[in-house]
Amino acid sequence: MTNQEQWIHSFEEATGRKPSPLEFKEGKEKGFLQSDIPQIAGISETLSDTPDREYLEDRVSGSMLDDPNTDDFESKDQGISATATNAQEEAIFYDVSDDSYFEAGADHTEEVAVPESRPEASEELLYDVADEGYQEAKPKVHMPVAAPKTPVVKSNAPTSAPKANSRQAEWLQAFEHYVGRKPSPEEFKLGKSSDFDLRVINQFLANRAKVAKKPLTPMKKYAYIAGVIVAFLLVVGFLFGNHYYSRESVAKRYLKQYSSKVAERLDYEVWSDSTNPIKKSEISYLESTDQKAPELVALTTGSSMKEVGRKWLLFPDWKVAVTPADTTVTTNTEDMDVMINGKKWVRSDFDQFSKAIRLYPGTYQFTLSGKVGDQSVEASSKQALSGKQEVSLDINYLSFTVNSNVSDGDLYVGSKKIATLKDGMVDVSNLAVTKNAKIFVQKTFEDSSQLKSETYAIKDLQDGDTITLDAKGLLDRDTADYLITAAYNKLDLYEDSHTTPDGLTEIFQGGTDNSMYQDVVNMIETNTTNAKNRPAESISFEDIDVTNVKQVGAKNYVIEFTVVNSFYYAYDSKFRNSGFYDDKTAWSVNAEYVGQSKGSDYSFNDYTDYRITGKASNSKLINREDTVN
Repeated sequence: MTNQEQWIHSFEEATGRKPSPLEFKEGKEKGFLQSDIPQIAGISETLSDTPDREYLEDRVSGSMLDDPNTDDFESKDQGISATATNAQEEAIFYDVSDDSYFEAGADHTEEVAVPESRPEASEELLYDVADEGYQEAKPKVHMPVAAPKTPVVKSNAPTSAPKANSRQAEWLQAFEHYVGRKPSPEEFKLGKSSDFDLRVINQFLANRAKVAKKPLTPMKKYAYIAGVIVAFLLVVGFLFGNHYYSRESVAKRYLKQYSSKVAERLDYEVWSDSTNPIKKSEISYLESTDQKAPELVALTTGSSMKEVGRKWLLFPDWKVAVTPADTTVTTNTEDMDVMINGKKWVRSDFDQFSKAIRLYPGTYQFTLSGKVGDQSVEASSKQALSGKQEVSLDINYLSFTVNSNVSDGDLYVGSKKIATLKDGMVDVSNLAVTKNAKIFVQKTFEDSSQLKSETYAIKDLQDGDTITLDAKGLLDRDTADYLITAAYNKLDLYEDSHTTPDGLTEIFQGGTDNSMYQDVVNMIETNTTNAKNRPAESISFEDIDVTNVKQVGAKNYVIEFTVVNSFYYAYDSKFRNSGFYDDKTAWSVNAEYVGQSKGSDYSFNDYTDYRITGKASNSKLINREDTVN
């Protein structure tokens, strides 16, 4: 090999590239001396600018500027090759080069040779840096290099070429980027031994340093804690509000505070047609109502409740929808005062008066009062209003007769008392009435209970008619007689067996605890099994007669009756006689109506609709018939 070829080969060994034309010309002018290669290639100047000199100094010791014929060079090269091979075999690679790490515009088309050995003619596996998969390139054959005649001058100065420095810088930058720290000297040596192959970095990723988070400042800690508390409160508040403002919860609160006083319901109610709140002025004529509270299921289904808006912008605002009683009042008489539930509303200003008013659903008493000519006139109409309705206060004049089984009850037209019945009858003459009014008989008892007859509409009544207004469930004398007879039939069964008869509570309220039943049973036992002198052979009850039925309440009565208690004494050797003692006694018991209201065509009362509640007075002996002596 000529000096020129040997110089070019040494230049490539030292710099990793071929000399440029200018470098070749300068080498030729200096006689192709190998000692001038570092100066011509500018190696010293390049390495002086490299920041990591401790790494570079280590690289200089293994530089390819060393004499390739020396044993030191061979051992180092083989050690490097073995280290790189072992590192590559043991590492589980995450291909760093696959990541788009390098900056655009960088030249990655160079070829890097990883030496395996240094025979006379060797092959090196070349990897194309530009190929992210590092595909294996064609082997490049290096011819053996003869020992230079002029030895290469070894120096402590870095001897890497610009290309080697570029790969080293890229390797260091990639190591810090992926591992998160700078390489240790051992890690740097391993990278250097593989000619700064980026894939070597993969084996250090598992042990990469975790970047410690900066401790939170007290202000940030308080801010985070406050944020967590606020978030928790918001979640809890949302869940609570979602339940509290739900339809079912609102309905339950409405029913809990439901009262006969209308004003106490208004916070939960709106008009069904407009969803507007109900004003207190719209309930001024109805302070209370006897309407029953609706069922929960009725409120939570259908259109009985409406969503009228939002609460806190998040939750539905449920209200109970009330159907208004839009009422039109008319009259055919002018200059009359119209009152609603005793409160003056308007005065009729002509004889075809008509005016509308919105009312809360309920029962209202409409009254028309004033003078027609010289006669004072007052007409009333009591109506239960719901929805759209018309109330007519047109005045008509009627004469009629009323019969009733409430013998001393009072006759009412609307809410006005007209007359009192005598022996169940009354005549009415020239009465001013309205066509929507209703007529009925009613009696109020000392216990404040009321008995009311069936009602009759004035619009169905003609002048001169006779009508019957009977009360349902009224206990008459015949029904009372059946009831007392049935009671003594039960007592007769007890007398036969001295055991409690079946079906006792169907007659005696309270069964064996009933005071009438107990009195009769005690009388039977005293005169039979418990007799001190002569026991009766048997006792029978005869000639039961109801003498009077007095109504003392809407469903309560006092029944007065007489009964003959017949005691039979059989022949006895001690007394040597036989016969009967017939004691006629007077007694009174209390009875109560427990049946259901019958239809208008039902006239017969069944004694099973009544119960004897106890004795009203003690029995009294009227007379005795003795057939024993």
